[in-house]
Amino acid sequence: MTPQAGAASLELRAATPADEPFLRRLYADARGAELARLPLDEPARETLLRIQFDAQSRSYAAAHPHASNDVVLVDAAPAGRLWVDRSGSEIWLIDIALVSEHRRRGLGGRLLTALIDEARERGCAVRLHVEAHNPARRLYERLGFRVVAEDQVYLAMACAPGPAATDQANTAS
Repeated sequence: MTPQAGAASLELRAATPADEPFLRRLYADARGAELARLPLDEPARETLLRIQFDAQSRSYAAAHPHASNDVVLVDAAPAGRLWVDRSGSEIWLIDIALVSEHRRRGLGGRLLTALIDEARERGCAVRLHVEAHNPARRLYERLGFRVVAEDQVYLAMACAPGPAATDQANTAS
């Protein structure tokens, strides 16, 4: 991804087994506030995080065997992950996460915009699930995602981008 002037460089590379310690820390960082509300001591919290991370990883891999699981690099250092399944007729955003010090800096928006652009080129939608109370929902909505289904915990959202501005200009002439 090409950085904007003054913006951090943003790259993706396939996650490897050597990334597991970073990915576990990222998971803990993303779940920290939620787990802080539970009456657990530190060893119990670490055990719960380990169990949840392992279960999530197995579940994602089983449900999306052809998905790309990438480490997000900011200025060449690991800063997050992006797990995307492009194997079907739509693009599924399985997971996107950034470590806390890289949140709210426009990086997630850049990653999502690249997925939306890819969907536009393929003529398909981008879909995702998000917890209803997750603050990322506002970002998704700003980028054009709309709620298409919901249950008591999760929202299913989709962004079906129209043709690119250059495509629209070509069809208008």
